[in-house]
Amino acid sequence: MSKTPFHILSVEGLHKPGKTHFYSTAPGGIGIQSLDFGTEGIIDKFPDTYFDVLEYNFAYDFTVQKRGDEATEQADRIKSEYWEPFNNDAATFFGDASIRTVVWDTASEVWEMLRLAHFGKLMQNPQMQYGVVNAEYKALVRMANIARKNLILVHQLSKEYKTVEDGNGKEKSIETGNFKRTGNNKVDYLVHSYVRTLYDDPVKSSKGVVITPGKFKIEIIRSRFNPDVNGMVIDACPFVDLMGLLAPHVDSEAWLG
Repeated sequence: MSKTPFHILSVEGLHKPGKTHFYSTAPGGIGIQSLDFGTEGIIDKFPDTYFDVLEYNFAYDFTVQKRGDEATEQADRIKSEYWEPFNNDAATFFGDASIRTVVWDTASEVWEMLRLAHFGKLMQNPQMQYGVVNAEYKALVRMANIARKNLILVHQLSKEYKTVEDGNGKEKSIETGNFKRTGNNKVDYLVHSYVRTLYDDPVKSSKGVVITPGKFKIEIIRSRFNPDVNGMVIDACPFVDLMGLLAPHVDSEAWLG
């Protein structure tokens, strides 16, 4: 008997470019660990899919900037109130036979949560201590591999900046016009593929008449199993159709079995 296929996938994108709609097309049931609160109204469009949505009202004091008692207290609170429950819920989803796909929405915030659970703050943390943090994140992702579950890591994007001289011998940061993924920078080594969702705005005439409607698209940034599709931009499609490009060695019917 062949084993059930699975894929570890990073999906990044700006606000509302189709990320939630895309992961809602994945094989179900779908277990969503949500810190974004953006699933309402979208997953309702998929009445035949079983969703189990767990929401985490993740909050922290961003004014804590220095190491000390305040940071330690915040780390302890984040660990007990958010990170440990998130871990336990992930383990439950990975062990649940009724769940085929697990979603972290967003994985960018999951990474924030883990860092806060260790350091109590996000900035100016010792780089030497990130080995333990990265190892814990990696172990959690690898649970999906062991359980043979699809894991979709939804990532936010932020503006990219570069440093230039301002003509007076001083440096300043300016926008490059590009965007970069926020979250754990080791994710590229943990996933099978990573893609970016895009949206082309509609083309309108001078009178505001739509000439060409808007279109959702997917950019394949990297596929471990099919490097030939790296850099390809396609029309938005369901999960199984995308797997036909990212994992062509798997029969499409196997994803639904």
